Amino acid sequence: LVSREGVTEMSKYVVRLYTNEKQSVAPFFEILDNEEYQTKYRKIAILSINDEYGKSVSNSILELANQNDIEVVAHEWYSITDNDLRTQLTKIKEKSPDIVLFLGITPAHVTNSLKQLRELGIDADFFDTSSMLSIPSVRSALGETVEGAYTRVEHFGLEKESEFRSEYKRKYNLDPLMPASYGYDIITLIGKASNGERLDAEALLENVVSMREFNSL
Repeated sequence: LVSREGVTEMSKYVVRLYTNEKQSVAPFFEILDNEEYQTKYRKIAILSINDEYGKSVSNSILELANQNDIEVVAHEWYSITDNDLRTQLTKIKEKSPDIVLFLGITPAHVTNSLKQLRELGIDADFFDTSSMLSIPSVRSALGETVEGAYTRVEHFGLEKESEFRSEYKRKYNLDPLMPASYGYDIITLIGKASNGERLDAEALLENVVSMREFNSL
């Protein structure tokens, strides 16, 4: 459950069941096919968590921006323990980007960054690459602050995904975070590949690779 670049090359026992580093930001660059956005977003800023995920996805943004002749005017980092991102956002404000691309892994980071971006009066759109803003409870916590912000939405089977979310909320009284669906699929995949038996890594890998289909969310 990771977007880090090259993670599947580290071991033959690593199978990715998640968006890779390019798929995380592809939706933003896909909207540039629309003529309106081609002229609207010529200067972008990156606000990224400083870890392997953030570095990998940031590199993809830089690569795709170059391919689309878009200028990256600012690239700021924050750590997992940071709650106040005003220093980074102030530096971004000085560069006057058209849009800020946010890279993070927790709801707190995306809500804090968006709230503080608004507080500082940064005249730029906001694109959440993490999908955190697709979670109803996260949007509710932001209130009107979330208006006008963009996010990407994972495409699961709508009926099964809806049932999963409803059952999750009924049991835990919380909206599931975006990775929950992937986690459910991973456990289901392992269960199907192992048939509930204890297998060594080689046997489990062979069963996963030989599966012709997997009915995921």
